[in-house]
Amino acid sequence: MTVREQIAQRSREVQEARTLYASHKADLDKERAMFNESHAGQIALVKETGEMMAFRESDLREYAVRVYLDTGDKHPGAGVNIKDIVKLQYDVTDALKWAKHHDVALVLDKGTFEKIAKVTPPEFVRTVIEHQATIATDLDKALRDEVDAA
Repeated sequence: MTVREQIAQRSREVQEARTLYASHKADLDKERAMFNESHAGQIALVKETGEMMAFRESDLREYAVRVYLDTGDKHPGAGVNIKDIVKLQYDVTDALKWAKHHDVALVLDKGTFEKIAKVTPPEFVRTVIEHQATIATDLDKALRDEVDAA
């Protein structure tokens, strides 16, 4: 079997797998749509009650903090406790200057670095060519065209 014939055979196998995948995905999408349609009321109810629950939890938290600020009680009710959480507020520019000065807490933005390095590579950057195979999206057409060209 020639290399072209082997590629054609493997391409047909890929196309068969793609077709099978698409068929199964279409079936699943159809079943999901039918499920969503037949359970629309329950889905809406879950969404609505979830939003109500989130609102009530937020309201309870805000009220409990107000009670704590008024009374100092960190256990204002059953199952409700107040925790002191340390949060930092700072200017990002100042924080970056500090990180550079102390040579800590720095993370490379790889995407931005590589965009710049492709245009003006620093001396420590080496350009390497990697080979990557691409496969036609419409493999059926490519295989038909191959047969027609032969």
